[in-house]
Amino acid sequence: MSDHYHAYSDKPDISAGTFILVTGGSERVAVRTADQLTIESPADQRLSAVVVDRTGERLLLSTGEGRLIWLERAEGAIAFDDFQISEGFSRELWRVVRSEEPGL
Repeated sequence: MSDHYHAYSDKPDISAGTFILVTGGSERVAVRTADQLTIESPADQRLSAVVVDRTGERLLLSTGEGRLIWLERAEGAIAFDDFQISEGFSRELWRVVRSEEPGL
């Protein structure tokens, strides 16, 4: 069974160095293979992706258009430190390592 999470990026373009904050609201966040993410950018654009692989502290996402996005866990980074939806919500912070458009 897969879960669906809402996430936020700290930049309009999801490229190397972009931080992505995955939130779970009142539910515990535990992103794993086959989960779905809806990522919202500061420009109010949304990107939907599926977790193709989660190995340790690394994720590989794929979009419906075939874009691949590699991420690594970014605990301890200060991105989104002031971001608060509600008290005690669960979250995971990830950093984009690489992003490839289809056909490249």
